[in-house]
Amino acid sequence: MTTGPVDAGSPPPAAADRAPLSATALRGALVRPGAIWRDVRVVAQTGSTNTDLLAAARDGAPQGLVLAAESQTAGRGRMGRRWLSPPRAALTFSVLLRPGGVPAGSKGWVPLLAGVAVASALRAEAGVDARLKWPNDVLVDGAKVAGILAEQAGQAIVAGAGINVSARQDEMPATGATSLAVAGAICTNRQHLLTCVLAELERWYLAWLGTATPQPAAGPEFAGQAAVDAGRAVVDAGRAVVEAGPAAVDARPAAVDARRAAVDAEAGSAVVEAGNAATEAGLARRNAAGTGPDPDACGLRPAYRRLSATLGEPVRVELPGGQVLTGIAQDIDESGRLVILAASGLVAVSAGDVVHLR
Repeated sequence: MTTGPVDAGSPPPAAADRAPLSATALRGALVRPGAIWRDVRVVAQTGSTNTDLLAAARDGAPQGLVLAAESQTAGRGRMGRRWLSPPRAALTFSVLLRPGGVPAGSKGWVPLLAGVAVASALRAEAGVDARLKWPNDVLVDGAKVAGILAEQAGQAIVAGAGINVSARQDEMPATGATSLAVAGAICTNRQHLLTCVLAELERWYLAWLGTATPQPAAGPEFAGQAAVDAGRAVVDAGRAVVEAGPAAVDARPAAVDARRAAVDAEAGSAVVEAGNAATEAGLARRNAAGTGPDPDACGLRPAYRRLSATLGEPVRVELPGGQVLTGIAQDIDESGRLVILAASGLVAVSAGDVVHLR
């Protein structure tokens, strides 16, 4: 574990800082009843974890698949940039999400949500002042320590992240980059950091979707209460579905059946899955009526604002198609767009490359 800054002239990082990831340990920590993570896979090398999971999504892979690579040979960032790092010097991973029924206009929150999860985990576990540059770069002391890329395949979204962990300055993938080690992080244990980032991502994703807080692992001491709590959550979900209108009535029997199943503590895992299904059904019907997840009610937009290094700054935004917009970054709107106060007035930007001008 690194406890102080590392510069370009430092000796190579200690072996412990570049220990291989353990898929078994990651699954043990993250795959549990009621969690969204269904499997965690680690490969020694691949072209791009995003490319691999996009292919898996097209083949019907379920939500909750996590793929981490010790090395990427064709890692991609935003705007088609390449992302490279020495083997095991970074965390490079992607997750497969299926936010069923979420309107297209709300899906822009997924990469921002991932950014909040990464920044929050790094602040809590690595002890660095991680900030967000819109849309989804993570900065420490003004230099990029992590980047996020979200891509869509049908209704599935694959969110990938690259976090520079133990790289020395001369190993950085680009100018203007840093690593946790260079920034003096108190923790550079990749296994621990990945576990914490995925836990934060799950927490924010479920909150954004409006689902219940994940239940603890269903051991003997938790099984009964987990089943009872799951039953209550399913009842609430059923009521919400019914209140959504006549189109939601067909989901009510599923919620009632799930409530009955909750009586049996040994069925805790199945009940949680049924609860999730009922909640997703309600969400899909609510979204069909024109309302998606609420980034304010779940705290996501306030959290992004607090972590933002962009808001309040003079910026230049290089827009798709070659246009350039300059002004003051004013806010993040309800769709996750960056609102710029330009010479012509307020302009909401949904995509572009942001440059901080000071």
